[in-house]
Amino acid sequence: MPLGDSITKGNGSKDQKGYRNRLREKLLGQDVAVDMIGSQKYPPTGMADNDHEGHSGRVLAEINTFWRMSIQALPNVVLVHAGTNNMDLEVDLEGSPAMLEKIIDGLFENAPGTVVLVAPVIWANKPKMQENTDRFNLQVEAIIEKRRKASEHILKVPIDITVTDLSDEKHPNDSGYEKMAVAWFNAILEVDDLGWLKSPTKVNADDLPGMGLGITTETDSSEEDYINGRIWNRYGPIFDGFRTWEEVGTIRGPVENASRENVILADLDGDGIADYIIADDDGTVRAWINGGKPNEWKSLGKVNPDWSSVKGDMIRLADVDNDGKADLIALYSEGAAKVWKNTENGAKFEPLDSKWATGLAKSDKIHFEDVDGDGYADYVIISSTGAVEWARNTHNNGKDSTKKNWETAETIAPGPDGIPANRARLRDLDGDGMADYLIVYAGGSVKALRNTGKLDSGNGRNWHDLGTIAPGIEGVTGDMIRFADMDGDGLSDFLAVAEDGSIRMWKNLGIVVDKGSSLRFADLTGDGKADIISVDARGRARAWMNEGDGKWNSVGEISAGWDEDLSSSRIEFADVNGDGRADYLIIYGGGAVKAYLNNGALPDVTKGRIWQPGVVISDGVGVPGSKVTFADLDGDGYADYLVLYDGGAVKCYLNNQNIPAQEGKRIWKEATTVATGVGEPGSKIRFADLTGDGKAEYIAQYDGGAANGYLNMGNIPPAGKERNWNLMGTIAKGVTPQGDVHYADIDGDGKVDYLVSFSGGNVNAYINGFDWKHEMPADDGGDDGNDDGNDDGNDDGDNDGSDDGSDDGNDDGSDDGGNDGDDDGDNDGDNDSPSPNSSATSSATSAAATSASSASSSAASSTSSAASSASSAAASSASSAAASSASSSAASSASNESGTTSGGAGSDDNTSRDGSVLSHNHRDH
Repeated sequence: MPLGDSITKGNGSKDQKGYRNRLREKLLGQDVAVDMIGSQKYPPTGMADNDHEGHSGRVLAEINTFWRMSIQALPNVVLVHAGTNNMDLEVDLEGSPAMLEKIIDGLFENAPGTVVLVAPVIWANKPKMQENTDRFNLQVEAIIEKRRKASEHILKVPIDITVTDLSDEKHPNDSGYEKMAVAWFNAILEVDDLGWLKSPTKVNADDLPGMGLGITTETDSSEEDYINGRIWNRYGPIFDGFRTWEEVGTIRGPVENASRENVILADLDGDGIADYIIADDDGTVRAWINGGKPNEWKSLGKVNPDWSSVKGDMIRLADVDNDGKADLIALYSEGAAKVWKNTENGAKFEPLDSKWATGLAKSDKIHFEDVDGDGYADYVIISSTGAVEWARNTHNNGKDSTKKNWETAETIAPGPDGIPANRARLRDLDGDGMADYLIVYAGGSVKALRNTGKLDSGNGRNWHDLGTIAPGIEGVTGDMIRFADMDGDGLSDFLAVAEDGSIRMWKNLGIVVDKGSSLRFADLTGDGKADIISVDARGRARAWMNEGDGKWNSVGEISAGWDEDLSSSRIEFADVNGDGRADYLIIYGGGAVKAYLNNGALPDVTKGRIWQPGVVISDGVGVPGSKVTFADLDGDGYADYLVLYDGGAVKCYLNNQNIPAQEGKRIWKEATTVATGVGEPGSKIRFADLTGDGKAEYIAQYDGGAANGYLNMGNIPPAGKERNWNLMGTIAKGVTPQGDVHYADIDGDGKVDYLVSFSGGNVNAYINGFDWKHEMPADDGGDDGNDDGNDDGNDDGDNDGSDDGSDDGNDDGSDDGGNDGDDDGDNDGDNDSPSPNSSATSSATSAAATSASSASSSAASSTSSAASSASSAAASSASSAAASSASSSAASSASNESGTTSGGAGSDDNTSRDGSVLSHNHRDH
């Protein structure tokens, strides 16, 4: 078992095989059988037996969980090279040796008889990291020596890496990996000579899926991994593309008579790009306008007003009057300040207010930053402990002498625990206009807390912890670091200012807080393959185009976000106008939907406008936006508007192929209940095309990754078939490591694949390799009492009530103001669940409501037995009269609440006749 991080994976080698393939070939040359094991597979193609347990970017505490994924395969040799990221990112340096020993303990305890070969962390071309590594390796050697004396089968494997063996600062190149392979090979021969090496314990590969058992002779792309009762082809990691910063290089060369302390970066001409200013010791201010490209600067010469008492260390620049241009401020030692207005794009400044601020603290604690996003720089006091007091700019700026320039100062940040003295700063990182809280450490790493805009009480609600946004760069210390928007994209870039005034830049690609949860998968280009999109809280989106074979091309920002509050909204991507390209949808808290139609410019973001102007495509149907989603149920190529209720009931508004809307024609057809539920919350219901026929299946997605599927029978809208859905059974048993499950077609075959995303933003894929032409449950057209998802109650189309297809003013979800407040029975105002009677799901104790709940509980364990339980639960027999009654009750309640009855809520003719919980289009009487 190769165990470790990205070096174990093989990052930096041209063939992506690292040391593993080289070692394998050497061992095969000794005429021995070799089977590398692990839950990871890399590279995706071109390497036989590509299994390993190398996890990019992970630290020892995480690796201490990863070895458990495949240890049940009982390897007789484990190769350990781990701790690189701890040393580089300075994560738990003191505890790292003990954590490595925990890993070693676990290997010996869970695989008795195994040999553990430990390589000290290899040399890195990063002095600070190497200092950490040297200390760590000394302790690792002591641990190995101690355990050797205790007669444990453990061996140190030194690897001599030099600068010529590296592809970057820490990853080996091909020659470095060859050295690693030789070292591992020699160590294996040595332990064999010592008599430690025993034949591996035989285990049944069928009992241990996903651990890489089995010696392969072809590339792994042909191997099948049974993560469920049917076949998904395990592809392995497909995406780990999140980067916050991209190095641009030197954007400003040395400046005559400049020093780092005298450099100020501020926007003088209002173009959204920071300009370069030098405040000389004698008070002279020199300025250069930023042309928007590296090393493109226009000198303005001397720009300061005629002041004799102002010295360089007193000079500040900030926009005090919301005109987008930085004004000159003279800050005196006791915190008093005078201000000069920028009148000619930085070339001239006129007096604005000689008593702008009277002073609340010493000048070294005073900063001028816009904290509340109103465009006016506020007066901010940052103490040595990091606490922040804020005096809001009243916008008076001395215009009315009877009014104050500042509101009373209040504490908006108490200061994080353990912050080093004088390391806190304020700067808007994400372009929302509000200054964020930064901690810039002496070593050059940076942590940040995002300004939430809730500046009310000085507690944690004011700030959202972004964690470490910059782990540090070789040669860049904390006093060199600045943040300013140097390219006009609204995001503050990471800058290193040298003593001679020169500047290196790392472009801000967008700081994503919850990388995993920010991910979306949708075909943006119309090529049939899902692309990857990351969306932040403001609606700003970045995209990576799917180029096939696990390759992704970053096209950068595809949406700059929207000037509206999206805090209660959700972003989805779905093709609502049938052109094959996913559109950008904002689903608001009340269920209304605004669409920005895809203009077809991608992947070339320079081609033109990516999205058409936003149009409202639904005013809502009286349910929260959290219950609304989009999927194509009828296979016409247009995404339909779906409402998911608790219990799993689904109401569908079929897309009328009228987006953008033409006058006199509805956007959405009349509402129909297409499923009455499986006893699971609406949040667990997904729709995705598993079969490739263009129509989305109904999927109940359980915790742990297990899922039950229900085949779309092509009866939406009614086509004379006996049911909408047919039980497919368990389509996935779950995988380890567990993460968020997504369904998206990444290989362009028309069938969605099973994707797992993790908190760090990386994604694993399992390709849909099944033809799904399996036997369906017998269709006798009657009620057999079993919970098979069958429903003999066809929708006869007799919707003689609230919605007859004409625009009668009822809420049909169209863009004609259809929500007249009457809410056509969809929601009575006191319950947005499809079941006004709580017993509709809770009382279904024997039917699928209970069974599916059991499946969810079992699925969470992500074991074979759990998957089996999920499968049998979803298909369990509801043979008793009570079960049938409970199921019918659930269906009836769902129908009543979803507005499909017009004759009255008390009508009992609404229930499904076969007792199933997944009905087809429900009758309206």
